Amino acid sequence: MQFINRSWIILAIIAFFISGCGGGGGSSTPPPTTKQATIVLSSQGTPSQIGGFELSLTLPPGATMLTDVGGTPLSSEVFLSGQFAAYTLLPGTVSYDVATRTLTVAFATSNSVPLGEFLTVRCTVPIAYTPDPNDLSYTTLFFAPITAAELPSVTATVTFN
Repeated sequence: MQFINRSWIILAIIAFFISGCGGGGGSSTPPPTTKQATIVLSSQGTPSQIGGFELSLTLPPGATMLTDVGGTPLSSEVFLSGQFAAYTLLPGTVSYDVATRTLTVAFATSNSVPLGEFLTVRCTVPIAYTPDPNDLSYTTLFFAPITAAELPSVTATVTFN
């Protein structure tokens, strides 16, 4: 009889410990609904040097961009990169229209900068969205160093991931 009572006690203790184990269950953190996407713009064509650019870029539906209280994209979201990495965008040269998801950037320097990567844009997209460059709409103008003459033979390419 004493053996049966001990067995029940041991069984109860084992059941108690096992019931405390598990998958954690009640996590209060919901799964993410968005992810970060990166757009990189590069220039190509002739001549091989530029002095500035203007860009208008419309993000895909569902995409958003982090902005300050005035609606200007944060410097961590839109920044010069590649050949232009040594430069900084000045206040007032970047704007973002939330309603149309359109980013506008203007940059000029009196220096000659080689063609290549010039701008990186980060945005937030829905978690299920697969970035596709065909979902972006953009126009660019490139300008010659010093004279600021438009360079119609210089074009932009985009990568989006």
